[in-house]
Amino acid sequence: MPVSLYRDKYSDAFRALRLVSRREVAPDFWRVRLAVTADNPDALVGYRAPGAGDHGRVYVGRAVDDWAVPVDASGVPAGEFRIETVVDHSVSEGWIDLDLLVHRGADGSPAGLIGPWAVAAPLGSPVIVADPKGSVLMRGAPEAWVLAGDDSAVPAVRRYIAALAGGGAPGLVLLETRYGVDELELDVPAGVEVRILEPDATPSAALASALESLPRPLPAPETIGLETDVLLFACAEQSLVSVARRVLERWRIDPENAIAKGYWKRSTASVKT
Repeated sequence: MPVSLYRDKYSDAFRALRLVSRREVAPDFWRVRLAVTADNPDALVGYRAPGAGDHGRVYVGRAVDDWAVPVDASGVPAGEFRIETVVDHSVSEGWIDLDLLVHRGADGSPAGLIGPWAVAAPLGSPVIVADPKGSVLMRGAPEAWVLAGDDSAVPAVRRYIAALAGGGAPGLVLLETRYGVDELELDVPAGVEVRILEPDATPSAALASALESLPRPLPAPETIGLETDVLLFACAEQSLVSVARRVLERWRIDPENAIAKGYWKRSTASVKT
């Protein structure tokens, strides 16, 4: 059957974890594992992130504060946070994996909140993770699918490939990145094409051009229905959203059956991965 999307919403919850491992998957892409502690082994009970794009707030400390995470009198995190996509997790084993993109300042050092922490926080450092506020889930399966994103979308693209490739439908991945498929350790099975787009001076410009020039993967339906045969995921800099909406209109796809989001804005340079 064709695919339709639906949204589940979840209650707020905060999980106190520890950084237990880190690995540089590609230059400035760090895979970190956050795990429960011996004195709180049930910290992840009830946690869920079934959607390929599920993300939540991640609260970490700074070196100047000895990497402590600020909390209020009731233990609720009170400091800055970043929103990050869950790459993998296991409630029974008590861990969450994140891929963190490190941005660098003019002097070449990791900038912002999450970058310095990802690179330099000692193993064992505390971190508080909020549950995803909800999930975008699929009923049925598409007959074809297109994923379009930049570096900020790589964790979600990784999960969407894994979720969609097994269905046998042809897939196309447009990635605006300076990295190669092997560098990013993307598992790309047969039937999935990946096109690496050289980043332009204007973020998401290469993605926008490639996406707008795409013909519809399958013949257009006569009317827009409750389900669709083509699934589109397009997430990068905010300007890509309007492009994705034009493509959806041309492809005769209900926007409710697609994922198009701005993961960051040029004006603030705040990134969610």
